[in-house]
Amino acid sequence: HPRYPFLYVIESAIWHLLDNRRSSILVLLHADDAEECNNHIHGLRESIAIRDSASSPSCLEVAHLTPSAIAGLLQVDGAHFLDADGRICKIAQKITVEDGGEGSPGKNPKKPGTGARSAQALSGMLPKSVVLKVSASGKVQIYEQGEPAHTE
Repeated sequence: HPRYPFLYVIESAIWHLLDNRRSSILVLLHADDAEECNNHIHGLRESIAIRDSASSPSCLEVAHLTPSAIAGLLQVDGAHFLDADGRICKIAQKITVEDGGEGSPGKNPKKPGTGARSAQALSGMLPKSVVLKVSASGKVQIYEQGEPAHTE
């Protein structure tokens, strides 16, 4: 993706996740969506929060990490956010999605799972950002503006 030149490192990390049958939600956060993100996304575990603002010096740059180290961070429950400069700004963020009364995703094979619904909802809340959902089953889904953009 042209807005995110560091994606080669993320692609390797995603392969590590897939090889180890791990799932993850990764948000490539556009600067215009940062305020919305800070207003509505909350950490699952405060003890592993990376930083709360773009000016914080305690961020992690993906270019300085190995793909296996990035994969280790990304397999923690919750959504993980990278800014356009390739810095991990939030990890393990809780995403709440309304079910709409359609029942459990496991009982309806046409309905996406909780992770996919969360990823799609996130992409609707953060319309200029790109959301990747890596499934333990080996599928990678990409969401933009609240809609599926691509699945591999």
